[in-house]
Amino acid sequence: RSPDPQKFLQWVGAHQGIVDTVMLQCGVGVQDDGTIGGAMAPACGPAMAGLRSLGVGVELWLGENDDVEVQRRLFKRGPEAAAAISGIIREYRLSGVNFDLESAKSVTPADAAAYATFLAQVRPAAQAAGARITVDSAPFSPMMNNMTALANASDRVMYMHTYYATSLRGWLENLDIATAQVSPAGGKLATGLAGFSDTHTRGWSDTAESALARVCWLMHLDVPEIAVFRISENDGWPLEHWVEPLTRYAAGEDCDPDPRPEPCPAGWQASHDPATAACCVRTFTPSCGKACAKARCAAARGWVWRPEDYKHYPYTCCPK
Repeated sequence: RSPDPQKFLQWVGAHQGIVDTVMLQCGVGVQDDGTIGGAMAPACGPAMAGLRSLGVGVELWLGENDDVEVQRRLFKRGPEAAAAISGIIREYRLSGVNFDLESAKSVTPADAAAYATFLAQVRPAAQAAGARITVDSAPFSPMMNNMTALANASDRVMYMHTYYATSLRGWLENLDIATAQVSPAGGKLATGLAGFSDTHTRGWSDTAESALARVCWLMHLDVPEIAVFRISENDGWPLEHWVEPLTRYAAGEDCDPDPRPEPCPAGWQASHDPATAACCVRTFTPSCGKACAKARCAAARGWVWRPEDYKHYPYTCCPK
């Protein structure tokens, strides 16, 4: 997404030890009628040529379209999309193309199944042209939360739910959702990390300690690929504290991570609020209100109830 190809290439050139491929946003993607097309952004030609000269692979992000009706049109055009993708790969000498369909509203199980079938249709054409098909995934969207189906139909699943968290406990819980469906040993999982800093990452995610801890866990689990989002001077480039742990990862080193933080008591989840990052939370349910939640927190050894304004905050249980 960098507006200046030369600055972008200078950054990549200075960090070749940790960059194998770069995924570009270039304006080519899924159109409203379900076809794949669009005009290539002028800056992308020089960027692609520069990356190839550095020995870095070039992949193309086909856009984020969250309209399920557009996606349904796309799924009906499998053979046509396969031909279009094959042509784009050959024309621009790509090493991969990425689908990022994040719709959640009105999505049915049939849509998710159609998505996997579509990917399986276009993947052979991409492979024949010398490139891979990658697909983004996260738990929030029924279109892309069946990681097992997506992994079977693509070359790699790019998991976005590990971009940031308020604590290592919360981040590992997010990672567990992925590894429960796609084993790192299978070679199909790429774990996403947020190289940028904004309101979502503020706190633990923006620290060097967080970068070291997360990459150490990914090394220990033998996750085959780390996807850092984004490379752009608009976002301050990937923060500098990522460079050292990613260099060790790229070198194939192993890492012995610190022990997992104590898991949340049964029925509780890691807090997403930086103010209660060390704590676990749960919401009201008809079968377990405030008194029930307080009793369950007190029953968990080593945990204590934290009083809050429960009209605005979830029930909160914290380590002693």
